[in-house]
Amino acid sequence: MFIKTIIEDLPTELWLDIFTYLNIKEQFNGFYNLNQRINQFLLNYHYHVNLKNNDENSQYLFEYILSQLPHLESISNLRLENINKMNLFQNVKRLHFPCLKSLTLCRLYITNDILDLINFYAPYLEYLNVSLLISSKWNILIKLILSLPKLHRCYLNLGIGLCPIKSLISSISPIKYLTLLGSNQFCSMKNLVALFYYLPYLHSLYIECDQLKFNEIIQDQYSNKLLSLSNFSLQINHLPELFINLIDFITITMPYIEKLKIKCCNPLKNLVYINIYQWIKAIDLLIHLKELILIITPEKTIKKQTWNRRIEQLIQFTNMRHITLQIISSTKT
Repeated sequence: MFIKTIIEDLPTELWLDIFTYLNIKEQFNGFYNLNQRINQFLLNYHYHVNLKNNDENSQYLFEYILSQLPHLESISNLRLENINKMNLFQNVKRLHFPCLKSLTLCRLYITNDILDLINFYAPYLEYLNVSLLISSKWNILIKLILSLPKLHRCYLNLGIGLCPIKSLISSISPIKYLTLLGSNQFCSMKNLVALFYYLPYLHSLYIECDQLKFNEIIQDQYSNKLLSLSNFSLQINHLPELFINLIDFITITMPYIEKLKIKCCNPLKNLVYINIYQWIKAIDLLIHLKELILIITPEKTIKKQTWNRRIEQLIQFTNMRHITLQIISSTKT
């Protein structure tokens, strides 16, 4: 017996697989209104919304699709890229996803509309990725981010090291994983420590910058801003000339660190960062340290034999302290 199968009878899994090969405009122009079942597939398929300027699919999605979605609470992820010139905020209710958990803002100016949108998403937001142009509203944005009640993971490319942290909020932030990006900018330790005051639950911190700007760090001044984080990673173009400046900052502000990773993108001019005596002093203070990763390369003026001897001394010392040490050439990463 021959059984005739028509396209409308295809199983749900196959329809969802087909949609992955088509952009939004192709999905709706090709299949919408074919029947009620496929309409439901299309309207319930969009759990992640991506809108950007000068993009036909983004414009089509915003103008024709978002207003028809039956379950806005099912949208969990929103990405907005360079949308200041789009007329999104004339119909901003189309972006009101009441249970949004993940928000990415890329290449935007900080406007009141952007701030209001973050405020709307505040109750459920757990992940935030922000890359905005600095404006006079910078501190308002930081205050808002730190007040988000469920935010656990945050990526900021705001030039945070350049902007002073003014008096912000009386409450503390639940952020556990923080990434601060700015490969062409210096990072002020004074500003960073001011931010630490609001981050008592921070578990992991990653900083990417050109260089660090150190102010005098006094133990008593920052004793109420100690971090409980166990993982600190630093990617930097130019390490401080004085090793003690970096180590003092780490030992004073994050004494419970268990994993430390330092990557210098440019060759080191001297041997200070593999000096065994410097590391003995540092590790005596970092009593919880279990893993140390150094991604570094010497300048050609440093003799290979001398470099290797210092590396061997450092390996022997960390083995004695039961610390896992990795030293990797930055030219290979």
